[in-house]
Amino acid sequence: MSYNTATNKYEYDFEMPAVTVDCALFRHNKETLSPEVLLIKRRNEPYKDYWALPGGFVRMDETVEQSALREIVEETGVNPDKLVHTGVFSEINRDPRGRVISNAFTCIFNSQPTPVAGSDAKS
Repeated sequence: MSYNTATNKYEYDFEMPAVTVDCALFRHNKETLSPEVLLIKRRNEPYKDYWALPGGFVRMDETVEQSALREIVEETGVNPDKLVHTGVFSEINRDPRGRVISNAFTCIFNSQPTPVAGSDAKS
């Protein structure tokens, strides 16, 4: 590791992975008495127009919990009360953009929120 005074950043002898969050939001449909999961349709590549869980990249100035809440609100307009960290996905080639480690979160809604697509969610 060395410090580059021109860029004011540390330079490492090893690559660093990107960190992301993926959020599974569940609710119980009172009419059909069945569980539902909130999905978004991706606006951008990779996997443009595919269904996905809300989520995205963690910014340098936020925790994974803050990132998860931000991504949910940005992509769905839903503001969950509480998220639970449920796991980490770290398979080597799981993302075509490079080495990405994702933190999974879950939330169960008792209310019936009305999602609205935003950010990089097409619908």
